[in-house]
Amino acid sequence: MNISLSSTLEDYVNKRLHEGHYASASEIVSEGLQLLIEKDQERAEEFLALKKEIQIGLDQIDQGKTVPMEDVFSKANAIIAKAKNEQV
Repeated sequence: MNISLSSTLEDYVNKRLHEGHYASASEIVSEGLQLLIEKDQERAEEFLALKKEIQIGLDQIDQGKTVPMEDVFSKANAIIAKAKNEQV
């Protein structure tokens, strides 16, 4: 497989090769792709976890387990005020 790189990326690959960090351009590209695969997997796992949390919230709404917004804002404002006082 042949790939084309921008001049910026090609310069970076050549720099890393010259510094002796890698034996070949293929090794650099392989490591970069492996990191991309890992990042994509992490994002997919985070997305699934978020979907589960959203479903829990929706189920709680269906069960009538809600809190008035005024209570939420009051509690949030109290937490913010406390944090600001602790910073002083």
